[in-house]
Amino acid sequence: MRVPLPMRLLPGVAERVWFTPPRPSDGALLKDEQRLGGVEPITVAVEGRPRPGFSVGEGPLVILAHGWGGRAAQMIELAEAAASSGFRAVAIDSPGHGTDEQPTSDGFQMAAGLGVVEERFGRPVAVVAHSIGAMATVLAFSERPPVAAVFLAPVLDLREALGIFSDRARLAPWTARSLRRRVQRFTGELWPAVTAGADADLPGAELLLVHDPVDPDASFSTSTALAHSRPKTRLVEAPGLGHNRLLRDRYVVEEVKHFLTQASRTRPTGNDGDARFLTADSEPAHPH
Repeated sequence: MRVPLPMRLLPGVAERVWFTPPRPSDGALLKDEQRLGGVEPITVAVEGRPRPGFSVGEGPLVILAHGWGGRAAQMIELAEAAASSGFRAVAIDSPGHGTDEQPTSDGFQMAAGLGVVEERFGRPVAVVAHSIGAMATVLAFSERPPVAAVFLAPVLDLREALGIFSDRARLAPWTARSLRRRVQRFTGELWPAVTAGADADLPGAELLLVHDPVDPDASFSTSTALAHSRPKTRLVEAPGLGHNRLLRDRYVVEEVKHFLTQASRTRPTGNDGDARFLTADSEPAHPH
């Protein structure tokens, strides 16, 4: 990938790119429209800006949170699976994402969007979050955790994300250091929360992690450490699915559906239970 020289050398340019989510193509937006043709459209106001989304199904609420540069439509297979099990599934395009004219975004705005969905539709019994949507979920719900959560290829430490970004953009060393200082200054007192990594938590919630061991965009080691460090946690390895394809992989979707159904029946205590791993040697989520 050819990276413009100003981005590699000028911290201000790198910072602007860092806070600018990738935009979907016209073709992707057309596919989104087709995929959402049979579900109820919704609109919520996040920080005074209308954000579109959808609602499908009836029953206890499940909120779905897309990742950086994502859209609600990417979560439709998971939403429909939840709806088929008796849940109401709701997702929105986060601020600065999808067709939003706002050029930039951040994890705090994404978390604010989840909070608005909760205000509109009630407390969720579960949250299904992808990538940095997992960090937004922790920011939004750590003080009022749902019964269950699913983190798909979670990004839980901005230091790791900054490292990946800096390597791919081939930032000069001084640019990379300055970018990190700028992001840390932007997050302020919440820097520990957005760099928690394996210490990120939704106290008491039962947690399912799904992650490709060689995911290039999110650290699998963080998911492994998180699964080992907290009770009521299960890690499902998803080899070969990368960072985004697991959102629509039918075996992953079925695993999430089963987890939500089981977790909603009994509220976990948060004190009894061990991380259980599903790998190719036990009961894989898919036959890769």
